Amino acid sequence: MDPKDTIKKNLKRRSFIVEEDLKFIKENPLPKWIELSLIDVCNRTCSFCPKSDDSVAPDTFNKMKRVLIDKLTVDLKSMNYSGTIALCGYGEPLLHKDILYITEKLSTASSVEIITNGDPLTIKLLAKLYEAKAHRVLVSMYDGPEQIEKFNKII
Repeated sequence: MDPKDTIKKNLKRRSFIVEEDLKFIKENPLPKWIELSLIDVCNRTCSFCPKSDDSVAPDTFNKMKRVLIDKLTVDLKSMNYSGTIALCGYGEPLLHKDILYITEKLSTASSVEIITNGDPLTIKLLAKLYEAKAHRVLVSMYDGPEQIEKFNKII
């Protein structure tokens, strides 16, 4: 696939979410798109990512705790949040041991997307993510076309 086509597809996917009418709570606009970095560790060292340089962004192994996910879910529900939460960031979200809990919990308040490098992804995990109500799982493929075959077998 042409990279320009991929970019256009991504922009179209997000546009319908962020271009809807704004909702307000106490005269403050609600976000339409929330990105959460669940864990501060990655299994890769991509040259374009700050995580590839330990002097800039070392792996700290900090991770978001269930209590914070629970509070965020309650708060979003109380605001009638209708946007999307993307689980992504400077760490690989699938490395978080509570990824299924987090996905299931947040999906009760919002649409949940997971953006992953795909390395930890298996057929079994993908099925469990969708059972936990993940709206979409996006795999960033940086290694080349050979990765397409691997992920076609998973889906």
